[in-house]
This record gives sequence, C-alpha cells and structure tokens, in this order.
Amino acid sequence: MKFFQMVMFVVELLPNLIAMMKAAEAALPEKGMGKERLSMVRGLLEVLMASSGDLKVTFDQVWPMLDKTITVLVSTFNSSGVFAK
Repeated sequence: MKFFQMVMFVVELLPNLIAMMKAAEAALPEKGMGKERLSMVRGLLEVLMASSGDLKVTFDQVWPMLDKTITVLVSTFNSSGVFAK
C-alpha cells in the first residue's frame, strides 16, 4: 500500500513540482547548473515536507521516486525546448 501512497503523492505534487523546477531554472539559468537546481528543488521539498504533519509518506521514502520523476521531466523539457540547453 505504501507504493500506491507514494505514487498518489507524486501525482498530486506534479504541478507544484514542475513550478519548483521552473523557478529553479529561472533562479539559476546558466548552463551546467543542473546539480544545483536539483539540490534547490530537493531542499525545498525536504523543508516543505518536514513542516507538514499530515503526510502519509516521508521525504526519504518518496525522494527516489521524485528524483526519477524530475529526471524524466527535465529530459522532456530539454528536448521540447521548455528549458534552454
């Protein structure tokens, strides 16, 4: 059941995750800053999740799935021109 809870969490978070990714891209627009952008998004998510008391999943449980989701989104945004390479 925990897997389903994590999937639902990621799906519900997706619009806000994309907004965070775009904010990180805008804040650090230089090429070669992908690791720093990912670190920014991860840090924001970690802080926000830690301050919420009603989540059914923890950051450590869901981060591997979020990390892979971010990788897919970045790849799609790079190839489609949403993020400049």
